[in-house]
Amino acid sequence: MTTCSVAHDEANTPAPGTAPRAGFWVALEQNGAWGPKAAEQSHLDPELGRQLTDACKALGGTFVLIRNPASHADVTTPGRRIFLGYAGVSPWLLGGEVTDADLADHLDRLDLAALSRGDSDAVLVSWATLGLEAPLLLVCTNGQRDQCCAVRGRRVAAAECEGGSTGGAQGSAPVTRHTSVGGVRVWESSHLGGHRFAPTALVLPFGRVFGRLEPTHVAQILAAADSGLMPAELLSDRHDRGFTRLEPAAQVAEHAVRAALGDPAYTAFDAELPRPIPGACASPEGRDPVNARVTHRDGRAWEASLRWVSAPDLPESCGKGPLPTGHWTVSAITPLGLDLG
Repeated sequence: MTTCSVAHDEANTPAPGTAPRAGFWVALEQNGAWGPKAAEQSHLDPELGRQLTDACKALGGTFVLIRNPASHADVTTPGRRIFLGYAGVSPWLLGGEVTDADLADHLDRLDLAALSRGDSDAVLVSWATLGLEAPLLLVCTNGQRDQCCAVRGRRVAAAECEGGSTGGAQGSAPVTRHTSVGGVRVWESSHLGGHRFAPTALVLPFGRVFGRLEPTHVAQILAAADSGLMPAELLSDRHDRGFTRLEPAAQVAEHAVRAALGDPAYTAFDAELPRPIPGACASPEGRDPVNARVTHRDGRAWEASLRWVSAPDLPESCGKGPLPTGHWTVSAITPLGLDLG
């Protein structure tokens, strides 16, 4: 049976516009097996996982579990890592370690509302032992949710452990990295969404999601992220799924302008739509053409004209039947001059 990611590979389904929606991310280390709903089906207290999931969702964020690819899945340690990533236009990442005994108390005091609005000072008031972190890569490996994530994702997540991400492209100098909590910068992650693009991964704190990754991409992503950049090779319809802070159509518009200019700086662009548009475009009204406004931090602005393109029926997940598919595409990009607002 053809897996969902292979089916979408063969159909050349465009990646832009498929990033999951989240303005911030909370990633908590949890070893051991994960079920399809990892936060509630792991060694983590299921009620705590449910509460965190609901609290993050209510504020426009996402809670995920992470594992160290180098550790045995059921290794028990006295403490665990936690990362808080704000994925707005001025992103930041905080991280730290917490003991199991203190976990519930720290999470109860954590100011998620401050995290959702990007107020790092207020977050640190609520959890003073956290510190600023270097960028991380979270690779979806939740095989209980979809087999493509396990089969394709784990070899990418393990690249750093096997030496695949200790340097850049072949013949280049070794990658210089900041030290993250525990020295780990690539983590296995629970469900990120979009297993049809497996292997798929999230770059924190920028909130950029890439798909169809190879192990060799890991070093490139980390090295570039240390300079606030994305690898030029991934700035393509095949790999670049978009920013999690943007709606799907805005993700497509931002990607199109960025790719046209060849600008890899994560924080260079933003995009907005004149009205909310459902990502799945379930209604005919949702498929009406729309113009997005894309802005650059230097003041330039563009209008990106978008239209919906229907595509053949394909499986969204492994084990499920084909469903109607489609995607937003940019038909024109019009410069608007300087945006001095």
